[in-house]
Amino acid sequence: MAFEHHNYDLVTVLAAESIGVPGQRRFRLIGGIGTDVVSLWMEKEQLNALGLAIAQLLEQLTESGLTKSPILPGLPSGSISTPPGSPEYLVSKIMIGYDEERRLIAIFAHDIEQDDDDEVDPQRGAAAR
Repeated sequence: MAFEHHNYDLVTVLAAESIGVPGQRRFRLIGGIGTDVVSLWMEKEQLNALGLAIAQLLEQLTESGLTKSPILPGLPSGSISTPPGSPEYLVSKIMIGYDEERRLIAIFAHDIEQDDDDEVDPQRGAAAR
């Protein structure tokens, strides 16, 4: 089955969100450019692990001198609105990487319904650092 890819060179929107009451919350990562965004639904543990992995990568980049100062994330206030009809995916796998040449952190997500044969292209989905 062919699968739709969403490629964002330099994202302007990247936020984590929890929806619902404790014990019944759902978690997602919203990313994209302007109003062209996707929602990546995942387990709480996946979102937590992603946050820890990004923090560790940023620390390594700072310590190695690839970045000159620590990167301070912007903290959005309130709920992030997604336009009606924005794509939503249930994440089975999520990966991060660093493109030294372009100096970008990349996030790659694999939808649970995506065939295992559909490879994630390492040149897609880069997020600005």
